[in-house]
Amino acid sequence: MTIDETQQHDCLDDCLDSGKVGHRSDEQKRKKFRELVELRVPKAIWSIRNIGKLANTYAYDFRARDIEKIMWHLRKELDEMETRFERALSREASKFTLDD
Repeated sequence: MTIDETQQHDCLDDCLDSGKVGHRSDEQKRKKFRELVELRVPKAIWSIRNIGKLANTYAYDFRARDIEKIMWHLRKELDEMETRFERALSREASKFTLDD
């Protein structure tokens, strides 16, 4: 998937979150989630492994501070992603209903 396709998916995700796109059934939403996560997670893993290849000291020169910055930014993005998921689950759990 190209960056443009990723941006389109992200835009669609944002539109769905804001209610701008028609409602999908839970089954459809689950199917779409699985489809996208099975594309995106392997790409993220591949990218992280590619960054790890930069540890080859025969080919690259880097400092401890460089690694600290890389790790800080990756952890920050992972933390933000986790927060988004937790927030979404929390919203679902706190929805008002008259059902018992």
